[in-house]
Amino acid sequence: MKERKYTVDRIEDGIATLIDENGKIRNIRIKLLPLGTEETDCVNYSCGKYYLDEERKNKLQQEIKQLEQELFE
Repeated sequence: MKERKYTVDRIEDGIATLIDENGKIRNIRIKLLPLGTEETDCVNYSCGKYYLDEERKNKLQQEIKQLEQELFE
């Protein structure tokens, strides 16, 4: 089974809204995500479990910082 990649868009009332790489939205119970998962975290789904992807989150944060710098130059 192919690993699926998501970004946590928001968390409200125990429900996490995830967005995949194609912009498809999925709502799941926060209990299914790793403890401590927050909005803007990157998570992967594989073998029936969700895993935090710190490397991808850090990469995306760096890309955003670069875009902000270019925008405000």
